[in-house]
Amino acid sequence: MIVAGIALALAGCETIGSVTNSPQVAEVVQDNSGSQAVNIASLSDVISRNPNDAQAYNTRGSAYARGGRYREAIQDFDKAIQINPNFAAAYTNRGLAYRQTNRNDQALNDFSRAITINPNYGPAYLARANLLRVQNNYQQAFEDLNQAIRLNPESAQAFHARGLLYQRQNQHQFAISDFDAAIDRDPYAAAPYLARGQSLIETSQF
Repeated sequence: MIVAGIALALAGCETIGSVTNSPQVAEVVQDNSGSQAVNIASLSDVISRNPNDAQAYNTRGSAYARGGRYREAIQDFDKAIQINPNFAAAYTNRGLAYRQTNRNDQALNDFSRAITINPNYGPAYLARANLLRVQNNYQQAFEDLNQAIRLNPESAQAFHARGLLYQRQNQHQFAISDFDAAIDRDPYAAAPYLARGQSLIETSQF
């Protein structure tokens, strides 16, 4: 069974007049706690007993990536894909790790490959859309985000990302609507509130 890819997070706050220049992209959630090492050790034990378990490699790769160990993560995703060439989650995860190492062309290829393998795998559309957006390919990014939302209408990240696209194009009312939807689905994430505030300022709704 294909599992969700590396947790997608929206990092930074790429809004009009923002105080930060960090791009709002899908990225790995890093975890430098001691529990991460224990988790990797446990997963390594699973792999030693099941060396042909693609899922185990994918899961350990995700753990490496959350700890910022992208080289090891990519190696594990490579192995997962070698064992199961139709593993959409592993392609998506490897693409996210490639993004963290500034290998965007390879990341784009992996996201597209994941979608080809499984056209109903929402995380791949979201990941590709975030990359396309920072490359200023807005039309394709919109199409990917619309599909991500169709596949998972409860995805706060997809609504947030689409809101940022609307905001980039000065369509602030549409942006505010999407930020509202993101906040409804995840009221604890700060970034949609900040983004919505920027659009409210731009439309004098404050």
